[in-house]
Amino acid sequence: EPMTGLVTRAVREFERATGRKSPLELRLSGALPLARGLGSSAVFRAAAVAAANEVAGGPLSREELLALVSRLERHTDNAAPCLLGGLTASGWDGDRVRVLRAPAPPHFRFVALIPEQRLPTAEARKVLPARVRREDAVHNLQRALWLFHALANGDGEALRGTFDDRLHQPFRVPLVPFLPAVIAAAEQAGAFGGFLSGAGSTVIAVSDEARAATVAAAMSGALAAAGVKGEVRTLLPDNQGTRIEV
Repeated sequence: EPMTGLVTRAVREFERATGRKSPLELRLSGALPLARGLGSSAVFRAAAVAAANEVAGGPLSREELLALVSRLERHTDNAAPCLLGGLTASGWDGDRVRVLRAPAPPHFRFVALIPEQRLPTAEARKVLPARVRREDAVHNLQRALWLFHALANGDGEALRGTFDDRLHQPFRVPLVPFLPAVIAAAEQAGAFGGFLSGAGSTVIAVSDEARAATVAAAMSGALAAAGVKGEVRTLLPDNQGTRIEV
């Protein structure tokens, strides 16, 4: 299994970084779909190094674990929320990961439409342009700031329009042709907005609790109308991140 090798390499990298052996017997379980833009590689890597760190007596701090997982991932985007939970904005600052974090609003619901179709990240990256227009970069930077502020303040109405992307979603529509219809259906059902999760193929809409079921039904209907099979999961925010249970 691909994830077994990924987890094994993560533990070996922990051992190399700390000089300590981790006598672990790892069993992978869960219901996280792979190659759907849901950060599965970061989830498994974070769990593996956190377990290894616990068994080894905790030689690495949470910040050092974050840097380790981010190096394995080759970016910080998924490692930070996996380990820390909540709403995170992160990136490399020299050799350390710099993170701004805020609690995720508990009254929001994240309605995830998960198609049967797998979409490997490497394949989804091939369709992206090597250069982007300045006005498109400015457009996305503005909305990224609005988005973080609206989420951090739990302001659903302020979220509207902040998911309007010009840097990756338009180029990936040929790979996920149902994307515009699913987002439109979610918004018409009352969602604050929707977006392609990661590189896809999952589509996520943000809603309040009262409208989440209606949004889920609308998204499922739009996917079925496109002749694509999938499932809908309504997800709650997590503000704890990776945790060890003994």
